[in-house]
Amino acid sequence: MTPLITPRAAQALRGMNRYTQRILISFFLRKVAHGKAPQDTGRPLNEDGTLMQYRIGSCRLICLLEKDRAILLAVTAGLPKRL
Repeated sequence: MTPLITPRAAQALRGMNRYTQRILISFFLRKVAHGKAPQDTGRPLNEDGTLMQYRIGSCRLICLLEKDRAILLAVTAGLPKRL
């Protein structure tokens, strides 16, 4: 799969320290874009499994998996808020 990063995800990554950037980008490249079964490591957000959420520490990656490419849509950091 060809890895792509949206401008929104790139902007979120720029706000993080270099170590966290390196961890998240290497995970995206190794496990999602070039992994054998990226659907196995993430949580599906829709029925057909093309929109996936990956959790790395306190960060979340939201990715769109297509036949020939993996698109990093959004990156969130921090713990989810409790209501």
